Amino acid sequence: MARDLSAGEVICKQGEVSTELYVLVSGHLEVCIRDRRGRDKRISEITEPNSIFGEIGAILKQPRSATLRALDHSIVQVIDVKKKSLEDTILAQPRLGLSISLNLAKHIKETNAKLSEYTEFLNEARKVSDDYLMFFYEKAKFFGELFEQTRFAWAKTIYDKSKSHICYGMGEGVSKGQAVGETPAAPPAAAEDTPQAIGGGREFKPGEILCREGEEGREIFILQNGSLEVQIKGRKVAEIKDKGAVIGEVAVLAGYGSRKFELRSATLMARDAATVIVIDGTRLEAVITANPQLILFITKVLSERLPTTNNSYLAADDQIRKYIALLDPTGVTTMTLLNAFELLLTNVQSNAKDKPQAEGMAEEIEAKFYQMKEKARHLMDQFAVLSKK
Repeated sequence: MARDLSAGEVICKQGEVSTELYVLVSGHLEVCIRDRRGRDKRISEITEPNSIFGEIGAILKQPRSATLRALDHSIVQVIDVKKKSLEDTILAQPRLGLSISLNLAKHIKETNAKLSEYTEFLNEARKVSDDYLMFFYEKAKFFGELFEQTRFAWAKTIYDKSKSHICYGMGEGVSKGQAVGETPAAPPAAAEDTPQAIGGGREFKPGEILCREGEEGREIFILQNGSLEVQIKGRKVAEIKDKGAVIGEVAVLAGYGSRKFELRSATLMARDAATVIVIDGTRLEAVITANPQLILFITKVLSERLPTTNNSYLAADDQIRKYIALLDPTGVTTMTLLNAFELLLTNVQSNAKDKPQAEGMAEEIEAKFYQMKEKARHLMDQFAVLSKK
């Protein structure tokens, strides 16, 4: 059944029960997820005809993980999966599972690319914020320690007023290695065991290499038992122990879709004796036709991974906005570094004028203050560009 959509019309909403999946015939759609403020954040867009979407809830038998909306006049083909299980449909038509997996891999790859950019920017924003929070905290703490040593009332006045500002507690947290308002990331979903119907895997001895960094990645690996070690430039960076863990599927599926396989970013080695299913990515259609359980399993893994990737992206976006709000030179609230520095500077100028213990401090704080404003404006300009991509 075809459905005609007007610009702005919602196809399905996040949280709804999934009873349909869709194929884009023509038009332009957006995929949005609610952020922690309850606002829709665009995660991706769908423009390619024959793209399948809305499938995650149907595959995992969970509510919709995203809202889908038409950006202009669009036509979609609606596939009702309420009566017949999508799992059964994929087992009967493994190429449908492959199409869904290719689509999921494409979105995961695109979101991972955005997440990488956001993570890099987040690290920069955190470094800038931490620098100024520590500066404020250490200067305020200096006056507290000075009072303890000398009992100067003016030092206590500066310390008490500075300590009452929220940035003092943040700076103290930074001194202990804590991030500002950081929300712990949700643990990744545990991979389910590989279905027995997939069959046995290859045996790898301890130390045996499955694939090497820099080689063209044409295989997907599914761990049945044992453990694997991930190495970059000869150094261990991760260990894989979970039965049913899938490695390399996003790159291979994205490469299969584009007919261009990427180079491996890491070496994969058997840490202990391991049994691993090795899937030749150049023969996917033949492999899944012979064993439909395989593409059903991979489709489920990807369906679990995409929402996790999206949530990581949203978490990075949320954390960046906290740093931007903290640094915002135009902020009107008292919960900004701008306000904290103004408070400290005013109190030093009023209470420590001509005091030898604070000589040159007002000038140092003022210089740091103007430097912070310039860096904050630069970061805000960068984020404005990044968030529009």
